[in-house]
Amino acid sequence: MSEQLKTPLEVSECSSGKIDERLDKATNIIEELRQSLGQPAKANQRVYEVGRDVASLQEILRSPKLRGGLGELFLGDLLAEILPRKQFSLQFAF
Repeated sequence: MSEQLKTPLEVSECSSGKIDERLDKATNIIEELRQSLGQPAKANQRVYEVGRDVASLQEILRSPKLRGGLGELFLGDLLAEILPRKQFSLQFAF
C-alpha cells in the first residue's frame, strides 16, 4: 500500500518542481520585458532633450553677426588643420 502511495507522491513532487522551474523562467522573461519597455521611454526623453537643445541653438544663432563670427571661427580651425598657418589669413584686408 505504501508503495502505491509513494509513486503518486513522487510524480506530484516532480510536477511541482517542473512548475516551479517554469514559473521562475516566466518571472525572468517578464522582468526582461519590463526592462525593455522602459528603454523606449528613456529614448523618447533623450529625443525631447535634443530637440530642446536644437531650439535653444536656433535662438542663439538668430543673430547674423554671431552666425558669421562662429562660421569664421570654424573656418579658421578647419583651415589650420589642413594648411600651414602661412598659407592663409583671417580677416584679410583688401
